[in-house]
Amino acid sequence: MCENLVIISEDNSESDFLFSCASYLKREKFNTFVSAANIKNYFSDNDYVCILIDSDKYEYKLFLRYIASIKKYSPNSKIIVVSSSKDSDFISACIENGVYDFADKNTLPKIISTRVLNALRSLSAEKRLSILNIFLNSVNAINQKTGFYKIRVFSDVYDDLLKFRDIRNGTFIVLTINSASKTKVGMNRLAANIKKCIRQTDIAIQGLGKYYLLLPDTSVSGAKIVIEKISSSMGDLKIHSGISKIGIKSFEELEKGVNNCLKSAIINDELCVTFEDVNLLEDWDNVKQKDKHFKLFEKLYNKKLSELIEPLFFRFEKDFGYKLQGTEVSQYTDKIESVFCMKNTLGRSELIIHYDGFAKLNLKIKHQGLDTCENTDETITLNMLNEKLLSKYLKKLFNEFNSVK
Repeated sequence: MCENLVIISEDNSESDFLFSCASYLKREKFNTFVSAANIKNYFSDNDYVCILIDSDKYEYKLFLRYIASIKKYSPNSKIIVVSSSKDSDFISACIENGVYDFADKNTLPKIISTRVLNALRSLSAEKRLSILNIFLNSVNAINQKTGFYKIRVFSDVYDDLLKFRDIRNGTFIVLTINSASKTKVGMNRLAANIKKCIRQTDIAIQGLGKYYLLLPDTSVSGAKIVIEKISSSMGDLKIHSGISKIGIKSFEELEKGVNNCLKSAIINDELCVTFEDVNLLEDWDNVKQKDKHFKLFEKLYNKKLSELIEPLFFRFEKDFGYKLQGTEVSQYTDKIESVFCMKNTLGRSELIIHYDGFAKLNLKIKHQGLDTCENTDETITLNMLNEKLLSKYLKKLFNEFNSVK
């Protein structure tokens, strides 16, 4: 690895303090000493670990220019600044300009040696990763626009990934942009912000209209923090997500689970919903003992009430009132019960929707004075109620009421 090491100093004698019997760095290993003034002439397309020694002859701004030159001609090089300066502004400026590490001249040579060795290993790992990426791109495993792995490739290697404890102890996330926000910005905006908020060890996967994230050794609460960071970076643009622990689930089970969570998040207009929350919605008998999830059901019911039941009741009230002469059509809704009523001199018919406070609705059609019509009494889950189903019940109410002349 020593061929990738270069010492930049005003003269060789300034680097004497780096070499000692206890140091990994040995003078005989170095055949590259570059004067700061010759940086432009030396650096090529290769990447280096540069030990840039701060000389008393260098001015503050001139030294920063040397750093900028190295990054210009060799962007991926690792720069280690060795200086006796205690100026915090100078140290901060070095880091901001791309310096990999900073060491005091009075630091023991063996400690500086360790930092140089770490930089060399990092440089070597990055080069290997670049080579591997060439292979991954050649087999069409990576999406060219986002740089994320393709979902088909991930599903193929998922079982092998489960061999790692960190993966089994991780979480799986699916994210998408709110439908209203999609008219303002493309999915690539979300991909760019995901890259800013995840770690090098996290895996980003390209789906159809959505992105998946595998976060090794991360709890559900940790995953929520990541989602909140991504959401914050999106500004006013809303996102929705589903989260599941990985454990030993099959890929098919895991993907289905997070996508069900995503659907629930979209319905409830939530930032994120976990796999455990969705399971509670599907198994409502167990929910009664878990009051902490009451708010989740309450939000879903309130959304159904304001965006489905109330506007549909109002529309059918006007429609039925126009079609039926001599019939009083009325409706009302509240936090527990919603009623649509039609009555005349012959009888009275009502559609009653009763909310049980958790995850179910009881739908009744009751007739009074209409002996030819049978009453209806059915129970459905909150998720089942949609415009098509509610319209069906209202039309059934109308047809049965109107069948008696």
